[in-house]
Amino acid sequence: MRDVSLLLLALAFFFIPGRIVLYFVDGDDELGTGPIVRWAFAFMLGLGCISLQMFFYSLAGVPYGIVYIAAPWAILMAFMIFSGKGIITPKGGSADFLRSMGLTGLLALPIIISQVLYAFIYGIVPPISSWDAYQTWFFKANVFFKDRGVLASFFKTPLVHPDYPLLVPLSAAWVYTCLGYVNDVLVRAIYPVQYLALLLIFYYFVKRFSSVRTALVFSALLSLTPIIMVHGAGLPVRIGELYTGDLVGYADLTLSIYFLAAAGFFYLYATEGKKSQLVLAALFLGLAAWTKDEGTVFALFGGLMVMAHMAIAGKKSEAGWKEVLLFIVILSLTAGPWAVYKAALNLPGEYERTAGLATFINNLNRLPAILRFMGFIFFGKVSLYNLTWYAYVAANIVNFRRSFRRPLLFLNLFLLAQISAYVFVFVITHLELQFHLKTSVDRLALQLTPLAMLTVAASYVDLFRSKEPEGR
Repeated sequence: MRDVSLLLLALAFFFIPGRIVLYFVDGDDELGTGPIVRWAFAFMLGLGCISLQMFFYSLAGVPYGIVYIAAPWAILMAFMIFSGKGIITPKGGSADFLRSMGLTGLLALPIIISQVLYAFIYGIVPPISSWDAYQTWFFKANVFFKDRGVLASFFKTPLVHPDYPLLVPLSAAWVYTCLGYVNDVLVRAIYPVQYLALLLIFYYFVKRFSSVRTALVFSALLSLTPIIMVHGAGLPVRIGELYTGDLVGYADLTLSIYFLAAAGFFYLYATEGKKSQLVLAALFLGLAAWTKDEGTVFALFGGLMVMAHMAIAGKKSEAGWKEVLLFIVILSLTAGPWAVYKAALNLPGEYERTAGLATFINNLNRLPAILRFMGFIFFGKVSLYNLTWYAYVAANIVNFRRSFRRPLLFLNLFLLAQISAYVFVFVITHLELQFHLKTSVDRLALQLTPLAMLTVAASYVDLFRSKEPEGR
């Protein structure tokens, strides 16, 4: 019982800083997230807040401890509650939720609930067991907990992927800090909560441009995607091409949520133009870069799209460029510290020595094999991704004229640019090509699956809305 209480304490302090950040960005709930969805966004922001706080503590020589880490957030939260800021019960809500879901939504909701219940019940039964999850992410968490900080000397020892960002291992180290010891079972609780956060965040974006009913249907489809459950809670059996049914402990589910949130808020910003949407897009892009190297590429694409949107939309006023500056500052504060730290320690990126144009040109003969294998995973492994990628292609064909116009264009560009980056890495990789493809493409597809599903929903809603009589 003591361990469960301490685990709940650890999880609570992921929610609290994220909720505080959301209040400062969108205190009046102008974005209409409502009280439940807002806590989902808060959890994902809180993972970034706590892990960055722990990283900065290491740089300042402050040892990890529950009081040191939790006290600043607890004091600030208490102050905001007692000053009547409405931080616990924000404006907005879902009073008309049951009335709006209709029969279709009523059928979809039990599916979502059953999947979430499974994730929480099974998710913390087995320990972290996947080899990559432990050697790449949780080994570091173990060391950071025992060292009570991120020590530069640690990165001078032989390591697997020393250049990888630290959001996941530091988040796990926070759980260990609260528990007082390393527990590879209870720490898994982070992942079912992320699974629930993913569904709520996805629901919010679809509902924002459609309806409760449509959002529930698409959320139910996403909840039934096996590869997401394999990373969110694990399955007792192996499926598809995977060597195991349990990949809990990787960073790819976390990254997929940051991709979804960043692209979703940028889509809304391109549609509605609210500054808070741009701020949140920047925060989630920066946290994606703090999660995995693939997130850095995604963040760079996001920055380019912000610039392009400002130029195309004619936002060349002083106010428009102030928003661009704000975007750059936020991105720098979240993604920049690790980049600077890596440079200071001279931690080379995994593909730096092979990333030249000459290598790319010399290895272009790999392209057919790469595209065949990626196509096989995306479209041949229905057992892992359902029909998500077929639906994505079909949506763009059916709605072709609108899919490549703003704002739908931005969602497609996020996806296509990221896939292009993956192809580029496989072309220049120094690893044996087939081995690299077999051990990574399934996870790369997972990173983009929620965003692909969001693009499908946005495309079909846009198409049918354009064909309906005005006002219907």
